[in-house]
Amino acid sequence: MWDFTERSEMVLGNFILWRDRIWYNGSLRRSWADTFDKNIPLSEKPMITIRLETPGRRHLLDHDAIIAELTKQFPGTQVTAENYHARRRKTVQEFADQCAAKGKPLIIQKRLEQEIDEREALLGPAREIAIPFEDQREVFKGMVSVSRVFLQSKVQTDFELIRSIVNTLRALNSGQVFVSGDDNDDLEYQQRLKALTANQGILLDGGIAFEDLLLPPNQRQALERLRSEQIRMCAGVKHGALNFNVFIFEADQTDDFCEAIRELDQVTNLSFQDTQLSERGMERLSGLPRLQNFHLRNTMFSNQSYRHLTSFPRLSEFWVEFTDLNNDAMAAMGELHGLQYLRLREVQMTNHGFRELKHLQNLTRLVLTQIPLDEGLEALSHLQNLTSLNLTRIPVKKSLEVISSLTQLKYLELSEIPSVTGDVLEMIGQLTNLEGLSLEMSTLTDENVNHLSGLKRLTQLSLTLTAPASHPRRLTSKGIQVLSELPQLRQLQLSAIPLDQASANLLGQLTQLRYLALNDSGLPPTCCLQLKKSLPDLHIHWIDSDQPGS
Repeated sequence: MWDFTERSEMVLGNFILWRDRIWYNGSLRRSWADTFDKNIPLSEKPMITIRLETPGRRHLLDHDAIIAELTKQFPGTQVTAENYHARRRKTVQEFADQCAAKGKPLIIQKRLEQEIDEREALLGPAREIAIPFEDQREVFKGMVSVSRVFLQSKVQTDFELIRSIVNTLRALNSGQVFVSGDDNDDLEYQQRLKALTANQGILLDGGIAFEDLLLPPNQRQALERLRSEQIRMCAGVKHGALNFNVFIFEADQTDDFCEAIRELDQVTNLSFQDTQLSERGMERLSGLPRLQNFHLRNTMFSNQSYRHLTSFPRLSEFWVEFTDLNNDAMAAMGELHGLQYLRLREVQMTNHGFRELKHLQNLTRLVLTQIPLDEGLEALSHLQNLTSLNLTRIPVKKSLEVISSLTQLKYLELSEIPSVTGDVLEMIGQLTNLEGLSLEMSTLTDENVNHLSGLKRLTQLSLTLTAPASHPRRLTSKGIQVLSELPQLRQLQLSAIPLDQASANLLGQLTQLRYLALNDSGLPPTCCLQLKKSLPDLHIHWIDSDQPGS
């Protein structure tokens, strides 16, 4: 990390204000606003966090009434700042004044104030509060807005106090309450925290409380059965129809749950994780009329059970992760002609089995991660409606040329594939409909990048070079010139690609660029600052592991 009070000329990216210092926050991948909102040092993790989120962050809460209720329930509750956002602006201004007094202007002041403005628009009016413990020595601190309640304690808190706060927030029936605790050895305490919200109805956009649902007796009984087993569920209304989302996690057995789920014709999303789903269970689920999304993650699921997938007439999204798929299972998957999104991650399959996917003519999105294929990608050429393709850690040694036939692709990602070199750009250059491209390559030259010049619709581009820094085949400012002429480019990420002053000047010609990530580019900080000045609307994320202190 850089301390930008000492190196103010290198201020770029996201920042954290803490104890009279500005810290670069790019490596943490959190916005300055979020970190500042929590109002805690980076080295200290909160022991307990309680938050209430309204559906879609809509302004549904009466924050004055909530504070009044908390004050009534927990005597000693205080409003520590009447205007949460004004307090943050004041803190930034005070720090800027301190910097100016030392002759070091706070050049990111405008950026910090802009983030506060954005946060205020998102959260709405907000007050900062503190809720004391019974001994008055520690408190829950946080804020209450018209769309969110956020409270944190830095010590392990009495469980009954947590329960009381959670119950008060849940009684509002205006959103979902979350409780989390820092990892510690008290497993019983962690389980009790988890149980506090395990049985709540997750309110999403258009969500409604389970108690408000008008259901036939058999569906009400099935719903209460699932809730009594602490199955995570939510109910919502979309396009005028009632929908259920069901998530089963770490269950010892699921057959009886499946019977109850089948009673709920309104189930549209169903997920199983870290559990088992027998063929008997699948038989009980068979025929769910409105099931659209079905996810299996690290779940024991027999290959024979895949034949029941065709009984779901509206199934459009299917995820399978951490399991084995034999040829029969893949053949059954090939019968899902209405499938639009398929995600396979760390599954065992044969090249023959993979070829069954050629029958999925309506597939628009395909994600394959860590699958032992060394051939067989020719099946992709049959997927002429495919618009998004993600291949990660696929040890394929040939057949990448099939990508050039997918001219309808809009988004393509190839990562951690040893056979991918800069030469693949010659094929990718033929995909003129591409809007997003992400590549990891072992080599990359100016000649390679020239093939991207025809991708005039490209708005997002990420290029990562995996070769050692001493490798002779490197991109120069001539290649950057090609990138600077892409008319629609708004997001650009370059990793382990060396840049110089000439390259920075060329990037400054991308007037439409709004986000730039430079990782281990070797670009001097002064060049980054000049680039920022030439493109004031550009957000720059800059990390260089070779720089001292970064």
